[in-house]
Amino acid sequence: MTTLEHRFLLFRNITYGLYALLLALFLFWNLQQLDRLHFIVLALQLLPLLALLPGLLSQYYRVFSWLCFVMLLYFVFAVMGAMSSMATAYDIVFLILCVLLFSSSMFCSRYAQRVQKGRATED
Repeated sequence: MTTLEHRFLLFRNITYGLYALLLALFLFWNLQQLDRLHFIVLALQLLPLLALLPGLLSQYYRVFSWLCFVMLLYFVFAVMGAMSSMATAYDIVFLILCVLLFSSSMFCSRYAQRVQKGRATED
């Protein structure tokens, strides 16, 4: 296994872990309020992430790039929530997860592209 493949596997595992943590945060955050509106909000929060799940499991580099784009939308909402006067610990955790997931998926996309295209040149 080359260094490039090792880096891809490392960032892939980090991305998967952070992805699961973000899904768990949304579930925990919204299931605390048990009325119908929060199930709609939960569905709207999870839909973009779950739409990318089959592609993430196939490990194609373009899906990791799309995850970066999707995370930018979540980042905007995370910053708005964290900077509001009513910010909670969930908002701060949400912001941190967004930044970490964006970064890890960006690196994962980079290394996956190099591995899949057979370019073994390293920096």
